[in-house]
Amino acid sequence: MTWLLQRQIECAVLILQKEFADKLVAYVGSEAYGWLTIVAFHYSKVELLDSVPKSMFYPPPQVDSIIVRLTPWKTEPFKVEDEEFFDRLVRWLFTQRNKKLGNSLAPFMRSTFKVGKEEAVKLARNVPFADRRAREMFPREFGELANASQKSKRVFFGDYVFVVDENVYEPAEDSFLFAENLDVKEGEQFLTWAQVAAY
Repeated sequence: MTWLLQRQIECAVLILQKEFADKLVAYVGSEAYGWLTIVAFHYSKVELLDSVPKSMFYPPPQVDSIIVRLTPWKTEPFKVEDEEFFDRLVRWLFTQRNKKLGNSLAPFMRSTFKVGKEEAVKLARNVPFADRRAREMFPREFGELANASQKSKRVFFGDYVFVVDENVYEPAEDSFLFAENLDVKEGEQFLTWAQVAAY
């Protein structure tokens, strides 16, 4: 399904099992709401058309079906900077749909950004919507989460989190050894190269 959604087509008309089709248009917080809902909404307008009862097939299947029309958006409902990362992030979060993001994202951050366990935990706790659960987030919020996670480099010194804009400066491994002595408040602070040079 993901492969089809990412193709450049005018529209696609499919016959799908009703249970599967319901996942494409599920409401936030419902049992059917999941990663497929998010990805489908990002790529296309989903319309459930006519029902197709199982008696229409021979031999009859176990479940009813429905005709579904997928029409790619002319303008995406929300912008995603890295489609592959977005897809992997959403899939991961719905494997732990009832956990808060600040807890569920740490293993994902560790494997994706190749950081240690402590750094991964700090990354996860500083993402947008860290206190929310995947099952209660709207599709657009997953886009914001993915973009924010990709946008900046984060450097940690004790309880301090420095967010370095990658469009300003690409830090070397040991570039910020002296940064812990800067006068900053606890939490996230933007540290540009100009500020570093001035120091």
